[in-house]
Amino acid sequence: MTNEFVAIAVARARKRRDEARSNLSEAEAELEHQKAAGTSVGALAALKLQVEMYTELVAKYDVIIAAYEAE
Repeated sequence: MTNEFVAIAVARARKRRDEARSNLSEAEAELEHQKAAGTSVGALAALKLQVEMYTELVAKYDVIIAAYEAE
């Protein structure tokens, strides 16, 4: 791969990772808010699933970025 391609790919992956981190922070805050408000177990489970999804997404982007940077 060319250096230009790698640089573009890394920049895009970093942007998406940053978006996922932002979404993760929002989901964590909402989960804590809903826990404090005494929200139903079903709604809390959905929020926990959302937090897990964003956590995994951030981790996957970290792997992608590391792979591109190793090129």
